[in-house]
Amino acid sequence: MKKFITMNQKLFGSIPSNSTLSDRIKIQKIAYLFQEKGLDLNLDFFWYIHGVFSYELWKDTVSDISEVDISSVQLTSSDLSVFSDLRNVREVMESLDSDKLELVSSILYWSNKYSKNINEPDIVDIVRAYKPRFSVDEVKYGVVILERLGFNSH
Repeated sequence: MKKFITMNQKLFGSIPSNSTLSDRIKIQKIAYLFQEKGLDLNLDFFWYIHGVFSYELWKDTVSDISEVDISSVQLTSSDLSVFSDLRNVREVMESLDSDKLELVSSILYWSNKYSKNINEPDIVDIVRAYKPRFSVDEVKYGVVILERLGFNSH
């Protein structure tokens, strides 16, 4: 959790808020994307109501995370490499609300589950089977967002 907060502060300039459900959904999705980018957060994610979910991360975000002491966190050279990669897509990440983060993390999760080389029509079908509230066009747009973030979802 401390590494996630440190990276979030370094990338976005602030400690993430966890006061609302939307905030906690964003934390889950951003942590998942950070980890998929290569940041070693040592979190296990599985599928849940709002998409990818880590129980360990949820336990850590129940209390006020603004009070977590991150002064002793040392980022490794690997962490700094991930940070450099994320810095290049910071504006895209900042533009995503909790719904869009839920969508793109869901696309990435199911793409990874089934095959990294899955085609777009299959991604659309799979994601819509688990997240029917997203339209075909929204899922296709989510694929574009993932590519802008540097992920190859198909």
